[in-house]
Amino acid sequence: MTVLLTGANGFIGRAMARHFQALGRPVRGALRRPVALPEGVEPVIVGEIGPETDWTAALRGIDSVIHLAAPADQGALDEATLRRVTVAGGEALAAAARAAGVQRFLLLSSAKVMGEETLSGQRFRDSDTPRPVTAYARAKLAAEEAVLAAFPGALVLRPPLVYGPGVGGNFAKLLRLADIAPPPPFGGIDNSRAMLYLGNLVSAVERSLDSAEGRGQRFLLHDGAEISVSTLIRQLRLAHGRSPRLLPGGRTLVRLLAGRETARRLCGGFSLDSDRFFATFGWQPPFDVQHALYLTVSGQQL
Repeated sequence: MTVLLTGANGFIGRAMARHFQALGRPVRGALRRPVALPEGVEPVIVGEIGPETDWTAALRGIDSVIHLAAPADQGALDEATLRRVTVAGGEALAAAARAAGVQRFLLLSSAKVMGEETLSGQRFRDSDTPRPVTAYARAKLAAEEAVLAAFPGALVLRPPLVYGPGVGGNFAKLLRLADIAPPPPFGGIDNSRAMLYLGNLVSAVERSLDSAEGRGQRFLLHDGAEISVSTLIRQLRLAHGRSPRLLPGGRTLVRLLAGRETARRLCGGFSLDSDRFFATFGWQPPFDVQHALYLTVSGQQL
């Protein structure tokens, strides 16, 4: 079973490629331009992803497609450009895959299609009506609709923040913050945040492709256990070999130090219900959160 992987050079894509290679499954990585890929991955250059992308060569002999590719520097793109790549590009790939006789198509979307924040005691569920707030989330939701229309048997996964060795963005900032000697003043952030370890995502994708279940459906997916930001920083400090002690401090202090938006992102709740995915595929995360955070800090490559 040869897998076509878009976004093969990204944080998630490289781990996905190494995993399927280790299983003995041939992987073809679709790239915008020539770059080095994990050993054994067959590169194929498709250029920029959009409605006119020619997928003929990339899809030749392919049984399954994992569509991860997303625009770089999304925050700097206008919504029309974002939709051209994410929505029209995804739709074109799905239509070409169906025409080429591909058996399985998996789209990696985002839990952000459901909204930006959950209140205490609430969780986003698969049955909830999506309420995307940002241009990124609106494009992701529109891409889901377009892909499922073009390839009705596709499966859509909606993960929250994905972390693991080599992670960037806000999680990388937390990793650096957790490694400073003075205890940071975040001991009062008692929220609930869903996240997904890279190794758990890779495992879930493997199970999804191997199963006949879930065709044409969308699933929220996370580590199973959720964690507050205060607990997260404590566990990261332990993994760094530092004291887990934190100074008192919560949303008000974060807002004063870093602004309202950072305070919302860091201190707000984002809780998910992934039970339907677990039940549908008979799957459980192979890595618990504490071990996953240790592996992230240690930099152990999947």
